[in-house]
Amino acid sequence: MSYQSLIEDRGIRILIEEENGDYQGDLLFFVKGGRKFGFVSVGYGSCSGCDAYEAACDDNSLNELGDDIVGEIQWFDSLKQAKEFIANENERALQWYYHSSGWVNFARAVAEYRVR
Repeated sequence: MSYQSLIEDRGIRILIEEENGDYQGDLLFFVKGGRKFGFVSVGYGSCSGCDAYEAACDDNSLNELGDDIVGEIQWFDSLKQAKEFIANENERALQWYYHSSGWVNFARAVAEYRVR
């Protein structure tokens, strides 16, 4: 299992994923659930003491973590709304992930995304 599978096992499709860090950082996900598009940033650490996935000791803990991640997804009714949210520099500039090359790559990929 992985952070990705915790999302996908709940019927949510990952459209774009970007690792924003190195041995610790954030995974940025652009997702689709039903007819809605969404965004979530999931922090990860370098060891079981600072990474929630690695610290999960049983299926119940993993299920709770998956539910928490999915609960953090910011949902949008349309692709256009989701793209506008991610492209909004005034909103995103206050976020920890905004000032990194991973965010730049992620935002570019979302801007270029077309429904297939």
